[in-house]
Amino acid sequence: DIRQEITEGAWTFSSEETGAVITEMEKRTREHLSHGKTLVRDALFTKERARREEKRQAEELEAEFRLVYVVAPEEKIRERIEARKGEKEDTSEADFDYYLDRKRVFEAPQGAWLINNNGDLAALEQRVVSILRDWENEGKRELKLDSPRRK
Repeated sequence: DIRQEITEGAWTFSSEETGAVITEMEKRTREHLSHGKTLVRDALFTKERARREEKRQAEELEAEFRLVYVVAPEEKIRERIEARKGEKEDTSEADFDYYLDRKRVFEAPQGAWLINNNGDLAALEQRVVSILRDWENEGKRELKLDSPRRK
């Protein structure tokens, strides 16, 4: 996890840390795409401007850019955040208040593949993998997927 690398586990959500994480993610993204690798990024692009920039960079490297936007009922989000507290694999210190803060400034993406996840995380994983496999078959290239950290 890039956050853990940069902050050595002491993440404070400061704008400096967030900026450093974004810069490192962009660097790694560019590196992977420039080598022709398929990349699946899990990130909160709060602003449409950031998503447009990601798309521009992908196009510059002649890579496809596709966006999946997952939504869930707020109560389900609260439950998931609470349930992951104390999990060994959980590297996020984000709590429900942080989610609400990000939600306040979030700009919903245009032209994204929308998934409404009212179910559990396993159902979400299945749906996302299905979409990615469809895209893989469309493009006739191999797509490597890592299994998610949380169930």
